Amino acid sequence: IILARSTLSAQIYCALQIGYFKAKHMFFDLEWSNIPEEDISFLMEMYFPDKHFLAEPITQYERYTQIKHITKLYGYRLWSKDYTELLYSHVIKSSKKDINISFILAELIQFINSEKIIRPGYTTLQDIISKAMNAERQRLGDIIMDSLDEKSKQVIEQLLSRDDIISYLAALKQDSKDFGYKLMVQERQKLETIKPLYLLVKNLIPKLEISRQNLLYYADLINYYTVYELRNLNPKQSYLYLLCYVWQRYLQLTDNLINAFGYHLKLFDEETKETAAENFTKHARHQQVKSSIIGKLLQLYVDKNVSDSTTFGEIRQKHVFILMPEDDLRNTAHQMIQKPITELYLKWKAVDAIGHKFKKHLRAIFMALDFASATTNSPWLTAIEQLKQDFSKQKSLKNTTNVEYYIATIPKKLKQHLTVTDSEGNITGLQSNRYEYWIYRQITKRLESGELYIDDSINHRYFEHELVSMIDDEAILKQFNLSCLTKPIAEQINDLYAELKTNWTLFDEMLKRNDSEHIQYDEQFKTLTFHKPKLEQKEEDLQDSFYQKLSMV
Repeated sequence: IILARSTLSAQIYCALQIGYFKAKHMFFDLEWSNIPEEDISFLMEMYFPDKHFLAEPITQYERYTQIKHITKLYGYRLWSKDYTELLYSHVIKSSKKDINISFILAELIQFINSEKIIRPGYTTLQDIISKAMNAERQRLGDIIMDSLDEKSKQVIEQLLSRDDIISYLAALKQDSKDFGYKLMVQERQKLETIKPLYLLVKNLIPKLEISRQNLLYYADLINYYTVYELRNLNPKQSYLYLLCYVWQRYLQLTDNLINAFGYHLKLFDEETKETAAENFTKHARHQQVKSSIIGKLLQLYVDKNVSDSTTFGEIRQKHVFILMPEDDLRNTAHQMIQKPITELYLKWKAVDAIGHKFKKHLRAIFMALDFASATTNSPWLTAIEQLKQDFSKQKSLKNTTNVEYYIATIPKKLKQHLTVTDSEGNITGLQSNRYEYWIYRQITKRLESGELYIDDSINHRYFEHELVSMIDDEAILKQFNLSCLTKPIAEQINDLYAELKTNWTLFDEMLKRNDSEHIQYDEQFKTLTFHKPKLEQKEEDLQDSFYQKLSMV
């Protein structure tokens, strides 16, 4: 193509067009004065060393002729208005993933390159993107207006008509400074206030067919409008922005409550452990003192100074009760007969002591959260739901008639600490404070593991809900146009094995011929020996100069 041009100037110009096109996949209206001299010098030295360059004007006909040949050489198509609809359709698809302009533009340019279409001018791209984004907003607005009943629209209109709507939304946006009790009460009140609107959005989201990224984008837009501007927007737009904002805040408020729940539970855990450890130390010291006295009491049985004719009553009065008062002796004997006191026992006693505190901070949050389980027929979810019912009816767990719903969540070793039994050892109820505390601890653990989740949350959703459904995955994978995603895995593995076998065969033949400079095969000992390549003096000098510049440590 280059050599077919009639003059040296046209040949250099063509070479420049090819180089710039390979780099940017587009053509430029080049003027000699705008072309870097080093680019022209490079081409002259590489391809025309014996010629002298003198810039001559390039006609529009010559320029377009070159463009036509270059596009044909690389399989590209010149831009035509016939491709407008193709690009428009792609922007519509991209806008459902991310409505951000920079993302859409990047996606569109990538699509144009993959379709091997010469990129149109900036104005053309701007018009296509603007038209598609307006159409997308119109589509979302139509879905919202068609899906909302009159009662729902009235709720939104009443909210928009409030004089304090901006301060109201700002209050929703303001996260609490800490996890104090009063601040968490306010967070729960916010959650309850916007819950009706949130449920509207939750039902709308599947119909909107947009990504969570776009929901967040539209939610953020509400911060850029004054009260007057928000009211005077097209209702479709104001509804969209407001509903997305409510959706985003509801999820964040839920996460705030979950974080507060975990924070307070951790504090209570530390407090009960510390109390139990202190009490266990005191108990051990007390037992040590008592053991010394009991040792002295036992010595009375082998004391030769005590006559065998002395009655037991005299011994008690003269010796036993002097060493240890009667009531203390009775209590000590009773304790020794019973099971020894453990640190775990004292831990649960400490839980009993802070019952009023942890209920104040944790129960209301527990009641406000909607838990779900990744496990079918989860005993934990069953216990949580039953616990909420009992709390709402103000039933005590000590004499609950629904004990069977809770037993499955209590390990065998903890039943003695968490349950109430009759004289025959049958479980008749629960230790109210202890079981409630136990279930709260298990909730936090199982939220972290994913066994339990909260769907109306950002950080504690079910992981599978973040993934593409099995119904849609085939269609989505095709959009990527990657063979590794559409080709069966067994076939891919077979191809890799075949490639590996070919490479091993070539490597084996290379060794047999001793073609490798650095690897040698010893036939006698059946071993491979690797020889480090020697650097040329220039490379050694380069490395030395590099390391000499580094400061010593």
